[in-house]
Amino acid sequence: MDIKSQIAPKGLEFRPSDFIISDKYATILTVISYPKYIGSGFLSDLTSMSGIKMVIKHIPFAYSEISKMLNKEIADLKERYQQEVDKTIQERIRQDYESLEAFIQMIAATQSKIFDFQLHIMITADSEEELTNKKIQLKSYLEAMQMRAVPLRFEQEKVLKSILPIFPDQDVEQRIGTPIPSPTIAAMYPFIFDSIKDPGLSTLLGVDFSGGVILFNQFLYQLQKEHNRNNANLIILGTSGSGKSTTAKIMLRSHFRNNYKVIAIDP
Repeated sequence: MDIKSQIAPKGLEFRPSDFIISDKYATILTVISYPKYIGSGFLSDLTSMSGIKMVIKHIPFAYSEISKMLNKEIADLKERYQQEVDKTIQERIRQDYESLEAFIQMIAATQSKIFDFQLHIMITADSEEELTNKKIQLKSYLEAMQMRAVPLRFEQEKVLKSILPIFPDQDVEQRIGTPIPSPTIAAMYPFIFDSIKDPGLSTLLGVDFSGGVILFNQFLYQLQKEHNRNNANLIILGTSGSGKSTTAKIMLRSHFRNNYKVIAIDP
């Protein structure tokens, strides 16, 4: 029996807005709208929800293409602004085109790369009713985050293939996605504040920006192999008054407590 027959699902049936894979009901929601401003680790809360899988794709955009697209969008918004008579809608349009102008200025100033950002969220459930409830719950959660997601009707098979690395590029990838600069994409990833929690006789150095504790074991290489932790050599870098000496003293105190032999040379 070959590996393909072992890992292949026992059944796969695609329907207009969902599909059945083996004994599970599933659907893929594609995010089509994002908030104007985001914070660090923006998507981290989504990863704690059960029964969902999140897939992020970012395809490089040529600057010439994005420039033409943004200039056309700004021109269209300004034309709508002049034609609109409702003051509330007019103000919203003005904010939109000013936001786009600021976006272009930021790209030009920072030379940030632009990517076609695509976010898919796959929901699985044991029954069709459970799938519907999870879909409603997730949509409400996304709306609270100022995001809008929809299942692409009659495109579920193509979307599924587009998020799996074993299939070639799908034409649906050319019709979805939002241009986003690289710094914003970096902030959206859910695990950018993954804390250091080394096993063994670790030193508690504090907490990171996400509230996770930092447990650092200078001699981790003796317990397990890490691709960038091959020995116990350590250099503490920082600006004047940032706490370099304090950090060194905390680690020395921890080493003394753990019965390490320490020779300290202070020039």
